[in-house]
Amino acid sequence: MPFLKPYTECIHDTVRIVAGVLFFQHGAQKIFGVLGREESVELFSLLGLAGVIELVMGALIALGLFTPFAAFIASGQMAAAFFIAHAPRGSLWPIENQGEPAVIFCFLFLYLASRDSGEWSVDRMRQVVPLDREHRNTLYCRQNGYCAGCRVHFRLRNLTFDHIKPRKKGGTHRLSNLQLLCGACNSMKGTGSQKAFLAKLRRKGLRAD
Repeated sequence: MPFLKPYTECIHDTVRIVAGVLFFQHGAQKIFGVLGREESVELFSLLGLAGVIELVMGALIALGLFTPFAAFIASGQMAAAFFIAHAPRGSLWPIENQGEPAVIFCFLFLYLASRDSGEWSVDRMRQVVPLDREHRNTLYCRQNGYCAGCRVHFRLRNLTFDHIKPRKKGGTHRLSNLQLLCGACNSMKGTGSQKAFLAKLRRKGLRAD
């Protein structure tokens, strides 16, 4: 829905964190015998292996650390769990064999594996997530297609990444520190501060506010 577009990153990150925590809880339940389970499972067993995967991958997904890798492993484990623990109950329909949680987790993690870790993640803090087309699309929608400097409308291919706070001054790859500028504005800003850049635009009559 259009009104949700500005919150795409926040929604993605919230889903990732909630899914990771829920998956982690399943692992904690098996390994430590908590959260409604009276006894832990045998560590060197099929359930023990499942518990370790859920515990470790759930934590990685929730923290946003190596999320694509962790989510892919978690998705595979849920697919295996469905066919090992649920399908043998006499029906392949998840609603009949109580396999709905496994199916939902499987496809949710598969989706997360296709994305980067997101804005609220350890990976983003470590700046291991490269700038890519997805970031460009997000910024383009946020700016409604306008250059963040001169505020002239451009096609996406004519706008380039710019760090509001320059990298050499501690600026990060976080979306909150990124903007899209046209070629002229990017050259004008260079590695200077945003404040100086905007002042220069006003002096040249390229920006009113």
